[in-house]
Amino acid sequence: MSRPGLFPDRGNMTDQEQSAASSNVFISYSRKNKKFAQKLNDSLDSSGIEAWVDWEGIPLSSDWMDEITRAIEGADAFLFIISPDSLASEVCAEELELSLKYNKKLIPILHIEPEKGSTMHEALAATNWVYMREQDDYDATLPGLIESIHTDLGWVRQHTRLLKRAKEWESKNKNSSFLLQGSDLNEAETWMVDAANQESRVVVPLQGEFIQTSRQAATRRQRNLLIGVSLALLVSIGLAIFALFQRGIALEQTELAQENEAIAVANEHARATQQVIAEENEAQAIQNEIVAKAQRAAAEARIYQTQAGELDTSTLLAIDSWQREPSFLAEDILRRNTSLSPVPIAQVSHSGRIWHIELSPDGESFATSSSDHTVCVWAMEDASQYFCVEHDDIVYDVLYNKDGSMMMSAGEDGTVRLWDAADGNLLKSYDFNGTTIWDLEINPDGSQLAVARDDSYVSIIDLNNLDKKPRNLKQEEEGGVYKMAYSPDGEWLGVATSSGKTFIWNMVGYYFARGAVHLDEVYAVDFSPDSTRMISGGADSAVRMTRTRTGDELFSVTHGDWVEDLIFGPDGSWFAVAADDNNVWIWDAGTGVEKLRMQHDGFVQKVEISASGEWIATTGYDQTVRIWDSSSGSEMMQIPLDANGSAIRFSEDETHLIVGDHKGNIGLWDISHLLARLNSIEFSELVREARFSPSGEWLVANTDQRDVRILPSEELFEMTMGAEGAAIIDADGLTYDMDISPNSEWVVVAEREKKRAILYSVVEQSSTYLAHGATVRDVAFHPDSAQVATVGDDAFVSVWDVATAEEVYVLENPAEILSVAFEADGTRLAVGLVDQIIIWDLEKKEKFIKLKQTGEIESLAYSPDGAWLATASLEGTIYLWDVQNNYAGNSPTILRMNGQPQALEFSPDSSLLAVGSSNYFAYLWDVSIGQEVSRLPHSDVVRSVSFSPDGNMLATASRKVVQFWDVAALPIIPTDELIEAACSHLMANLSQSEWEVIYASEEYRLLCSDLPVKE
Repeated sequence: MSRPGLFPDRGNMTDQEQSAASSNVFISYSRKNKKFAQKLNDSLDSSGIEAWVDWEGIPLSSDWMDEITRAIEGADAFLFIISPDSLASEVCAEELELSLKYNKKLIPILHIEPEKGSTMHEALAATNWVYMREQDDYDATLPGLIESIHTDLGWVRQHTRLLKRAKEWESKNKNSSFLLQGSDLNEAETWMVDAANQESRVVVPLQGEFIQTSRQAATRRQRNLLIGVSLALLVSIGLAIFALFQRGIALEQTELAQENEAIAVANEHARATQQVIAEENEAQAIQNEIVAKAQRAAAEARIYQTQAGELDTSTLLAIDSWQREPSFLAEDILRRNTSLSPVPIAQVSHSGRIWHIELSPDGESFATSSSDHTVCVWAMEDASQYFCVEHDDIVYDVLYNKDGSMMMSAGEDGTVRLWDAADGNLLKSYDFNGTTIWDLEINPDGSQLAVARDDSYVSIIDLNNLDKKPRNLKQEEEGGVYKMAYSPDGEWLGVATSSGKTFIWNMVGYYFARGAVHLDEVYAVDFSPDSTRMISGGADSAVRMTRTRTGDELFSVTHGDWVEDLIFGPDGSWFAVAADDNNVWIWDAGTGVEKLRMQHDGFVQKVEISASGEWIATTGYDQTVRIWDSSSGSEMMQIPLDANGSAIRFSEDETHLIVGDHKGNIGLWDISHLLARLNSIEFSELVREARFSPSGEWLVANTDQRDVRILPSEELFEMTMGAEGAAIIDADGLTYDMDISPNSEWVVVAEREKKRAILYSVVEQSSTYLAHGATVRDVAFHPDSAQVATVGDDAFVSVWDVATAEEVYVLENPAEILSVAFEADGTRLAVGLVDQIIIWDLEKKEKFIKLKQTGEIESLAYSPDGAWLATASLEGTIYLWDVQNNYAGNSPTILRMNGQPQALEFSPDSSLLAVGSSNYFAYLWDVSIGQEVSRLPHSDVVRSVSFSPDGNMLATASRKVVQFWDVAALPIIPTDELIEAACSHLMANLSQSEWEVIYASEEYRLLCSDLPVKE
């Protein structure tokens, strides 16, 4: 409830009271927007969130700033209602500055659009807004606002508590009696270390000083106590000496000897005590230094992780951090980097830039052309060199003939040279008067070799008759021929020129049609797989689609800078573009509508598509190669280079990638673990969940198209579009959580906006509504398939009879319910709330046990064998509870992740736990050891995970794509093998110069013992 006063003092609460306490927010607004502020306050109040609002204005006679300051200090979040009036308000501005001073979570709420030309504080402009304008859907937006307030609530509450304690200490002239001690101090130090794990967590300088001073005081107290004990010991010895002296002079010499002996023993004890203390202090100092260096290395690794071309450096720094002191942050960095890194096979080199990479037809070798005037042939298995052949200048292109017996090369010296592919002997040379030759192309049947010449000619060499004089084709306009492409049917040759014009030659009648006209040089052309269309792109930043037979331009698409390369996908429905605007673009080939856009950190120079069309490889000036999923745009792999990338090529079986750069380096990489992804199916709208039926016969997916579709299992590997599945449910509103009955005869889905669930009979192919009466947050079937539970914002569990759709009984809970799951034997039911999980005994209809876990418990899952309950909190933790041991006395195994868990599912044999996360990864944990063992990259939040009934396949849903993974083919890395695995994905250790930059004077050492030092 709002009031012009201070929030409850959590510093005096017990842990239980603090866990149950509601969130507190401060609302800053202009009095002219009071009506909206009142509405917002009422909504927050109904959700259990207390708001501090100055409704009438604090009287000027009161200490206005002190009261406002105390209110903001005590708030978990600061809500700023944006309107022209609030932006102009000096009071609102002062309140905003106070919130920023104390690093409060800032949530701007746009109520009325600012006027054009008005100024706005940079903190407001840089923070994501919550849109609650008159034209926005207030009720639909409110849950997102509440979720933002609750996000990271445990850490935020500790921030508020420590800020208040620090301010009190400051106000008391930093009196040491107000400092932290004991467990309070330990918890505060842990809280401050946790802040380094997330960018959004910021420690106020006063808090840092308060905690540091508390530790110094604690250390002094410990030292003073030891000194006091030693002094007391010496005083007691002195008193003993005095007593002995008084007993008589006669015994003086004897007693003196005894006294001296006692003093010597006491001194020895004191010396030994001080030695132990010194050794303990030294050991603690060494350990503190180790931890500090480990934390610094992890922090540096996180920074390098975000920099293009530095993924290997990030991995090495994380290895160093882990070797010094294992930590969650170091492990998270290592696992993320390793999941994105292929395994290096070999690195070889020319002495100049790599221009082109060509595979031999049998796939056993590859050839590279270089600025060092050579063409070299290498083994695909290990990049061992077979031979090299020479030109007199730069070699731009190299090709094999159709049967692989002959190799052809050309370049700056104006010659085309034909070589024996087995041994490199020169078979034939054609001299074109010294004009540069930019490109070579062979027609599909292998009978012709087209030569692109800088003097505007295209020459055609008859490969069936090498003695025959080449045919010269001349376009009407002057301009060098930069690039060519044969149509797949062999009938046409597309030509791109420096004049901006394109030509389409008929290679049967040797006549041409004018193609698309660009406004500048054209660098790339390609034909659709059916040969009916040609695309071209170049320095005018446009790609133009042309009809092959007529040369008519069908459409054009514009990019932010030069188009360097382009290529059609294997099915012809899309094409990919590499551009100097740092983007890789995927366009619909039928409509010219953008499908996907992926980003590099520099000019993108080359794009290549795998034979299956599943993967796209790109490289350029950010000194990386990146492999993308063509259906979702997920970055699947990233390879750091030592120079700008210039050439890439997939092996035909998609197990290897060959990469060349401007320095002449050639990398051969094993990318075979991409083959663990079996297929992907694209939907037209966001996919909420995708689940296998327990029978294994089908999979269902619900999307924001307001439908649920069923996809037969035997067709999953042939499907590419979700629309190929049949719609079984057409909802009136958006659907969210979904479940399938164990007998596979029913599907239930939550229709939140309508405050109901939809129950669908697979057998009768009909739907029934379950009117819950409040927003439905989750649904779950009983193991006997006869009942289904719905839960929601009304705090009730409603259990329904599936056959009659009648409510059987209700279980009342203390607060809104976010998730629900039945125990494997059906005797108990778990519900997830905020900060707690309640287990119900269904026979007695009473609560069996309450489990504590901080945050909103959004997901629950029981293991099929009934041994475990997994509970997921938006705080980024997953708890594994031992069900068979009465939930292990509230002592779960804790699994941490750098993101918010969105979905949970155990494998059928209960050995693995799959988790979908907000950080664009799906995780796999080994349940028996409580360790993460695999991580799968996606392009967006992973909202759903589902194992096939046999456990062989995992389905994940992210954005508009459902992907299917071969579980047995996924790389499994236990924690004790993490360093070995990370090193296997690297080429070399840090160089001496890199080490000095990062570690300064610290002695160099190998971080991966089996790898060389980078030169």
